[in-house]
Amino acid sequence: MKNIPLSILRAVVAIIFISHGVARLVHWSIPEFASFLNTQGLKFGTVLAWVVTMGELLFGMLLLVGFKARISIVFHFIVVSLGIVFLHFKNGWFVVGHGSNGIEFSLLLLATLLYLFFQKGKLHW
Repeated sequence: MKNIPLSILRAVVAIIFISHGVARLVHWSIPEFASFLNTQGLKFGTVLAWVVTMGELLFGMLLLVGFKARISIVFHFIVVSLGIVFLHFKNGWFVVGHGSNGIEFSLLLLATLLYLFFQKGKLHW
């Protein structure tokens, strides 16, 4: 391992995304997610829900092992950004405490993804 702290950060972020995909499958909340996407005016909510879920799993795993990490980061950056636009922004800043489901955690993820993206040649184990 060239940079242990960077590898840990990359692995933790990857596990966060993988856990979202796994949770959606385990709790079978893909239809609910698809319905939400449809209510936001997006076409093909079921297809989008599956793309996001499978992308979280596939690109999360690729990020975890450091293979095609930048492509994985771009996928997750787009998903998190759209999550802010369609869900979190209208709920304010806080995720818990003084509000709920706000943007603070998503912004932290975006900043972390940007940091990881610009680590030239350092994203692999």
